[in-house]
Amino acid sequence: MEFLEGETLERLMQRSKPLPADDACRIVARICDGVAYLHKSGVVHRDLKPQNILVAKDDHIYVSDFGLAKSFEDNNVGMTRTGAFMGTPRYMSPEQVEGKPADQRSDLYAYGLILYEMVAGDVPFTGETTLKVMYQRIKETPKSPKSLNPGLPDWFDNVIMRCLERDPETRYQSAAEIVFDLQGARSSVIPRGGGTAARTVQIQIPQFAERRWTWVVAGVLALVILAFAISPVRHLILGSRATQSGAAVSDIPSLAQGRFVAVLPFRVLGDEKSLGYVAEGLNEALSAKLFQLKDLRLASNAAVASVSDKDPLEKTARAVGANLLVTGVVQGSGDNMRIIVNLDDVPDGKRTWSQEFSGVTKDLLSIEDQISAELVTALAVKATNEEMAHAAERPTDNVEAYDLYLR
Repeated sequence: MEFLEGETLERLMQRSKPLPADDACRIVARICDGVAYLHKSGVVHRDLKPQNILVAKDDHIYVSDFGLAKSFEDNNVGMTRTGAFMGTPRYMSPEQVEGKPADQRSDLYAYGLILYEMVAGDVPFTGETTLKVMYQRIKETPKSPKSLNPGLPDWFDNVIMRCLERDPETRYQSAAEIVFDLQGARSSVIPRGGGTAARTVQIQIPQFAERRWTWVVAGVLALVILAFAISPVRHLILGSRATQSGAAVSDIPSLAQGRFVAVLPFRVLGDEKSLGYVAEGLNEALSAKLFQLKDLRLASNAAVASVSDKDPLEKTARAVGANLLVTGVVQGSGDNMRIIVNLDDVPDGKRTWSQEFSGVTKDLLSIEDQISAELVTALAVKATNEEMAHAAERPTDNVEAYDLYLR
């Protein structure tokens, strides 16, 4: 087994009860990424607990100990023999306590208990005996962790309480839903009980049947004004004339105007034949995923293709009308590869995020998901659940087919 220098989450929590909110937020998001990947692979852990979560010194989080893990396809996931509980009683879901089949939602209940313990200093149910604690779990609603830790943000409290719904149907249905809330819903979290957080805008349009042409003309003028207010469009309309007259091209839009993003072609260091198509696939996949997010304005493929990788970032940003540039490098040989992805804030002249991802070509779909999730977090985009669901969609789950398509 791989040696990881660090400690378990249990030992980390023993030193600090409760964990500071910032530390807890950072850790829980990474745990959830791991659980989401596990479930996406078709496996339920069944024994999630702080002792099985490893916090390495490089700040990476690892979900470990799959001794009780089962495939989703196993119809008898809850028990291995009559009357035998599988899991650790302190972190069992109500359905595990009752000996019912346990799917990925049981892991999410255990995840909620872990979050609760991190921010409140203890699990919500305690008693003199294990049986009493297990009985409480199937009969009682846990008290809010905010009652024990008043400084806990409301959105964090809501995420925990939804994880701890006794009925699996009203709980989160997938780890991906929690990832979406942790990434984008610090200001808008799905409420308890399975409802959907509704953010609506009501627009009242006056009746204009008798003055239809007045409104049509006004609408056209408004669209023209709006088009010129958007930097990439203004650049597209005025760029050629400005260049011909010798004037500077349009200014780089400020972040206050919005996030204008360009995903530049990834460079290849190493075997171009074996990695070139991987780099192109990464570029295409990230562009497709970011395109789903309405808070972002993505530069077109044609605009990106017109720039040179030898140009300075500022010149490139001006050419494509972007203020945030995503660049990357793919290294390796054969099946092994290492991908470094960067995010540059051009107006402020600083690199805001850089991360390395490694794996083999058969893991490319999963690596693309990881890069996309981390990049969305770095972009600080407040995405809706629907947008994140679309962004998480894959063109296929057949790795061989995807590899052939990219080639």
